[in-house]
Amino acid sequence: MPVALDPSQTFEVFLDGDAEVPEATRPVFICHYMAGRKWKQVATVVEEIDKSVSGLVALTSLYQVAAIPIVGWRNMGDFGDYEAEKLWDVLTPDEVNEFLGKILDMNRPGAEDLGKSQSQ
Repeated sequence: MPVALDPSQTFEVFLDGDAEVPEATRPVFICHYMAGRKWKQVATVVEEIDKSVSGLVALTSLYQVAAIPIVGWRNMGDFGDYEAEKLWDVLTPDEVNEFLGKILDMNRPGAEDLGKSQSQ
């Protein structure tokens, strides 16, 4: 089954500043691997950011892109269950940039994560 179709195939992202926080209490974003259509969404929003002459439009687009792969979170204090709109209350713009960098790196499952292909 393609990884993007399997809802059980998720990965976790935490910010560098939380690396030393014990795993049991570390704030974590739970993300789903993205297929081509989601990447197209990301590319469209990134183009909007590049073309934007408004700081507000660029900032809004940045948070929209960050929300695309997130399916949940844990240990986010009093913010309860994940909702995309809550990202504005949880992450600074610099943290959104850091998060997006991690998403780009981690959204490529390796063979050790998914098992090796049986076809050779």
